[in-house]
Amino acid sequence: MGRLASAYGQAVNSHRAARAHLDTARSVLGAAPTAVAPVGADDLVTRLARLGGALATPTPSVTPLTDAPAAVRIGEASTADGAFPVLVPLGGGHHLALHTDARDPQVAGLLRALVLRLVATAPPGQVRVAGIDTAALGATFGPLRPLLDAGVLDPPATGEAEVAALLDAAEQHARAAQHCQPAARRLLVVVATAAPPPRELARLAALTVTVQFGQARRHHDVQIAED
Repeated sequence: MGRLASAYGQAVNSHRAARAHLDTARSVLGAAPTAVAPVGADDLVTRLARLGGALATPTPSVTPLTDAPAAVRIGEASTADGAFPVLVPLGGGHHLALHTDARDPQVAGLLRALVLRLVATAPPGQVRVAGIDTAALGATFGPLRPLLDAGVLDPPATGEAEVAALLDAAEQHARAAQHCQPAARRLLVVVATAAPPPRELARLAALTVTVQFGQARRHHDVQIAED
């Protein structure tokens, strides 16, 4: 919270300083400064809340996520002047890592919410989800059973052999995406509910690097969300 308050205060001060620099420049250039009411912290928070709300609610089922991310809400920032959504980019080569695994109910709920958000945002059939749930042996994805029945969510990998097979499939997906036309690409979302063993973790990290490199060339579309 201390970091957030500090960053918020710096943002407000930077805005005011920029406003003052602009007025000074206009004065030096001989232009009469336009009368503008100073922007207070409460007004800034209101505008952030309005902007965050708009970004966090795109039109469902029409936003491609293979080349550009969606802004997903992961919480709310509270200040003395009000609150506004906390958004992060996800999809389109952007990844999310958490410091606690899905044995924490809040983390499990967040991961499920992120999966639902990505599936609901993208056009039908563009997103496929693969889960690694060695932390809870598949229970993390239990509430998402309708996605499993619909073929959107693969059966979660819970053991060493299943995790290895999932990573094999993810790597194959990344390679195949190099030869796909943009319109034919699908987003593979890999959700790891806890850090896998070192060898599998290294493969997961390598996939993340591969995606970042491929994204710059508009090729790969594997998305990693890991704890």
